[in-house]
Amino acid sequence: MAIMMADLYDALVDGGTSDEKARKAAQEVADFQKQLGDIRSDLALVKGLLGVVVAGVLALVMKAFFA
Repeated sequence: MAIMMADLYDALVDGGTSDEKARKAAQEVADFQKQLGDIRSDLALVKGLLGVVVAGVLALVMKAFFA
């Protein structure tokens, strides 16, 4: 069984949604949250690599004009 958000599941059931529909919705939201976490970690890596590239370009520009 996939991970699901218990608070969302409880809220949906209290709101009158059937158990099966509430379970599926909570699992989908949990999967979406996991995907967002993966995207955020990838974005952090890309930002770090972009910093390295910018530093390299600046070093080459400095070398071209001042060396």
